[in-house]
Amino acid sequence: MPRGIGKLVSLQELSVFVVGKQDRVEHCASISELEHLKLVGQLRIKGLENVTSPVDAKAANLIEKNLRSLKLEWNVLSAEEAVLENLQPHQKLENLEIGGYGGGKFPSWMMNRIGSCLPNLVKIKLANMPGCSSLPQLGQLPFLEELTIRNMPAVTNLGVDKFPALTTLELSSMPELREWVTVLTVDDEEGRRERVPFFRVSLNCGLKDLTCLPESLRGLTSLQRLRISDCEDLERIEDWLGELSDLQSLEIWECSSLRYLPAHKMTTLQELDINKCPLLFDADGRFVDTSVDHIKNVEVDGRKYPYKEQASSSPHVEKSSPKEEKEKKIG
Repeated sequence: MPRGIGKLVSLQELSVFVVGKQDRVEHCASISELEHLKLVGQLRIKGLENVTSPVDAKAANLIEKNLRSLKLEWNVLSAEEAVLENLQPHQKLENLEIGGYGGGKFPSWMMNRIGSCLPNLVKIKLANMPGCSSLPQLGQLPFLEELTIRNMPAVTNLGVDKFPALTTLELSSMPELREWVTVLTVDDEEGRRERVPFFRVSLNCGLKDLTCLPESLRGLTSLQRLRISDCEDLERIEDWLGELSDLQSLEIWECSSLRYLPAHKMTTLQELDINKCPLLFDADGRFVDTSVDHIKNVEVDGRKYPYKEQASSSPHVEKSSPKEEKEKKIG
């Protein structure tokens, strides 16, 4: 970002701001140049590893900018916790994404006061933060609908928060995660336990020793989309998954130990995508112990199922590779 952009005091829309390196300050803009810009709408700040002064971060004055969406990105892990502390956004913010932050803890406006500092958040994404072991109390956000947490290997649980408005949950690359089922229920005004109406859940956690799905998923009666991936020890999908009458789409990727999938019990399923789950199939490439004939769209390892050769009169003949076909013609 060229130096001097801060002089455009009437500028209201700036989708991306790239912080320059300090050794090139005479040519590149400092984050402090955002101070007098009356920005609205959305803003993505890249190169935050180049901000070494908390004073400069404070001078950016994000708390006074009427932004709806803010993305804060570190391209190189940086542990400048005071920098993030001074990048507190406006109360009206609806979408917050933080990626590549190398600090060991979140700022106070997230950890202690997120409910009052960002009461209107609808969507939050936290990614690539190896040092943070504790998450903010996200259950304080009454309007939060989408929560994405990726590559936060130090996090072991999601706390005891309830998420009354959450419909989409994605957990990815969190190998130490052990407790997360508390996000699935909420107490109503009379103290009765109710299930949160989830529509989409993505489990891509790389969970150690996870051999079956958490029983708590059974209560997600509004669940429409479920993605399960990178659970190497997962051995079976329980029959009760067929009880989820709204489930329309199921993706299972890279679960190398998975042996059982009760697709025949999932009567409402419209889409099934299987990738790198070899134990679900016999030597002829057919599903073992289940039927998928009722499912409209089925893909296995990127190919539409049933394969053309399985739909022919010789279902046991595997499709030859291009090299084998060429050798047959030569012979």
